[in-house]
Amino acid sequence: MVASNIARKGMGRILDGIIKYRQTLRPALLEEFQKVATGPSPEGLLLTCVDSRVVASRITQAVPGQLFIVRNPGTAI
Repeated sequence: MVASNIARKGMGRILDGIIKYRQTLRPALLEEFQKVATGPSPEGLLLTCVDSRVVASRITQAVPGQLFIVRNPGTAI
């Protein structure tokens, strides 16, 4: 019972985030996404961990297509 409530709450958070993204952020990013789709040209490569707490695009302030980001467990190369 408790686990199902936690799962429902988690799914609600995910769905709410998707809806908010589509209503607020996505329209502003569509032009950037279209540029990347026709010819991506990243300016650099960033190796980072798969840890969900590491949000590489926020840390680097990169826009879509600006960096090629490789996420590995423990940043193992």
